[in-house]
Amino acid sequence: MTAGLTALVLAGGNSTRFGRDKARVLLGSKLLLDWVYDAVEPFCDELVLVTSPCRFYDSLSRRRWSKIVYDLDSDRGPLEGLYTGLGSSSSENNIVVGCDMPFLNPRLLEHLVDQVQGYDAVVPMVGNVAQTLHAVYSKHCLEAADELLTQQGRGLKDLLVAVRTKYVTQEEIAYYDPTLSSFFNINTVADLCEAQRRLTSE
Repeated sequence: MTAGLTALVLAGGNSTRFGRDKARVLLGSKLLLDWVYDAVEPFCDELVLVTSPCRFYDSLSRRRWSKIVYDLDSDRGPLEGLYTGLGSSSSENNIVVGCDMPFLNPRLLEHLVDQVQGYDAVVPMVGNVAQTLHAVYSKHCLEAADELLTQQGRGLKDLLVAVRTKYVTQEEIAYYDPTLSSFFNINTVADLCEAQRRLTSE
């Protein structure tokens, strides 16, 4: 277990393309949310579920999570979720992932945490795309996130410009996750079918 580390799992999106709450979708024998929980729980001191006020999770989930916190405005996207999560976190450094990422690699996540000294954010790059919802953010990001939320249309990529960000190359990532499966997320029913195929082919 890494001391003083919180996992913030963002589950407040509208799931427009999927059509229903992805966190509750069954993949194999577990809900998507449980795949994420099981990946980060062994090495995090605190697990925080960040969701929308219109979402309700059963008493079992409430017992398992350290905290369940709610976005003030779910229409402002992942930046709002990050801001809410960081504000509720008990740790300086925070793993931030989506609730729809069933193939997270704990070794890769721990490697990202190891790079955070001297930075406010550590973000993997896959191709030329920053993986903003598979990253590490420190509480130093709170002030910049708060300021950006007052500006319409701002998002996580704007935050990365405003804070000290370290980008981790795809070559470095591949040492821990050669297939880059960590970054596979489920936005559509077709994605869910692909995830099920990957599970059964292992």
